[in-house]
Amino acid sequence: MQQPPDDDLYDERELAEIDELNSMTGESRSMLDSPWWKRIAIAFAAVLLLALLLPTVVLPALDGLRGGGAAPQPPANPIAVPDFELQSAQGGTVRLSDAAAGNEAVVLVFYRGYF
Repeated sequence: MQQPPDDDLYDERELAEIDELNSMTGESRSMLDSPWWKRIAIAFAAVLLLALLLPTVVLPALDGLRGGGAAPQPPANPIAVPDFELQSAQGGTVRLSDAAAGNEAVVLVFYRGYF
């Protein structure tokens, strides 16, 4: 069985070298701890934040400055569509004229397949 070394077995110079080697291995840092990676992470976070805020905050504010706060107008010549009936997803029938009564627009969704 090996016993731990005694301090008397090493002279001052050898102990200093051992301490220097131990301190060198303890100083190794991760690549992600470098200041460049921190700057890249901050820049990426800023770009991501700007991309999220641009459509919700910045563009409406710019639109308000330009005076474009008016609601969009419907087309001047709407397309005439013949009245028709379709089967609804609940099993009944829906007529276009009934769905369009009191609404500005009607959206038709066609399902591929049966439910």
